[in-house]
Amino acid sequence: MIKTILHQKAFALVIAAILLLSLSSVSWQSKSDDQLTNTKWKGIAFVPNPREVVFHFKKDTLLITIDLDIIETEYCHVSGDTLTMKKISGGSPCTDEVGTYKYIIKKDSLTITSLRDECGARMDSFSSEGYKRVKN
Repeated sequence: MIKTILHQKAFALVIAAILLLSLSSVSWQSKSDDQLTNTKWKGIAFVPNPREVVFHFKKDTLLITIDLDIIETEYCHVSGDTLTMKKISGGSPCTDEVGTYKYIIKKDSLTITSLRDECGARMDSFSSEGYKRVKN
C-alpha cells in the first residue's frame, strides 16, 4: 500500500513537471512571436517618394505616420519571423491584397523583406536600410 501511494505521488510529480515545462515553452513561444507589439520604428519609406516615417506596431495593427499624422493603417499579424499585412485605411493604392514579409530585429534595427505581396506599392515602400527603434 505504501509503495502504491509513493508511486502515485511520483507519478503526480512527473505530470506536474511536464505541465510546468509545457507552460513555460508556450510562454516563451508567445514572447518570441510578440517582438513587434507596442514598438515604434523610424526610417525612410517610399510613399511613393522617400519620406521619414514611424511604424507603430500595436497588437494587431500597424499605424504608419509622417509628422504624427497617420497616413496608413494596416492589419498585421506576426508569426515567428513572418509579418502578414492587409490595408485597413490610408492613401496607398493597395486594396484587399495581403502582403507577407520576413522581419529581422538585430539590437535596435528592424529589417523588413518582402516574401509575397500583390500590392506593388506596399512591397516597394520598405527601405533596405532598415528602421531604428524609437524609445518610448
